[in-house]
Amino acid sequence: MPFKNVGVIGTTGLAPFIVRALSDHPFAFNVTVFTRPATDAAALEAKRATLPTTVKLVELHDDGLVTAFSGIDAIICAVGGFAIDAQLKYIEAAEAAGVKRFIPSEFGIDNDVHPTAMLNAAKIPVRERLRSSPSLEYTLVVTGFWTDHFLAGPAASPYGFDWQNAVARAVPADGDVPISTIHRRDVAAFIAEMLADEDSSKSRNTKVLLESEKVTWNQVISYAEEITGRKFAVSKATVHELVANAGPAGSDPWYYSHLKVMVASGQVILAYRDNAKWPAVKPISVRDYLKQE
Repeated sequence: MPFKNVGVIGTTGLAPFIVRALSDHPFAFNVTVFTRPATDAAALEAKRATLPTTVKLVELHDDGLVTAFSGIDAIICAVGGFAIDAQLKYIEAAEAAGVKRFIPSEFGIDNDVHPTAMLNAAKIPVRERLRSSPSLEYTLVVTGFWTDHFLAGPAASPYGFDWQNAVARAVPADGDVPISTIHRRDVAAFIAEMLADEDSSKSRNTKVLLESEKVTWNQVISYAEEITGRKFAVSKATVHELVANAGPAGSDPWYYSHLKVMVASGQVILAYRDNAKWPAVKPISVRDYLKQE
């Protein structure tokens, strides 16, 4: 059975893509966006203005989670890394409210394969809690790197690509380790398809691995050179150099340096893909994405 009433926790990052995909889907989902309490009425209205007019916006208060989730069939949690732990209370409230399906904020590497990977330790208790739930179904959506974040343009990417100046800085290791990639728009489209699917067993209590393609850092540079007609200046960095030059713990440079370490270690390679379960979605390739940018 499809999930008609869907709640999305979060308003940034992947969340807007999910909200748009649900709102535009012909199944006509009833979509509610859950957000942290706003500082004032103006801030709340500013958030509301970014949403499709058919979407309901609800502030989440810890003492009102069960009430907020009542009547929701499926919850998609799209919170950032520093809010991963909060999912545990959302899961508890979802169980009490009678929610049928919970999709946690995974959307990265496969933590079953790499349980000790840097930056992902907080996700493990969330997975374990869902797998032990007596009533709540779950889907763990694993995506590798998001193409549109990994290759953000048109100026510079946080991963060291400087498109305007044709530079690729601190390419991890030799640049030949494959990376699983998919655009956030396509992740959202797959989620909408799976929640509208008459056969919900295809995504029930399982991992779903979604991927556009595997691409290496060097291939990305080659595509960029082909598209722009410019030769890129490339510098490479060993794992030791990436860690040594990461900067203060918790800073953006530290975060992206450690993501590059994960790439060099082969942790951003998905073992398989489940795209064929929802064939209506045709993910954009890295080359085509770069052509658009």
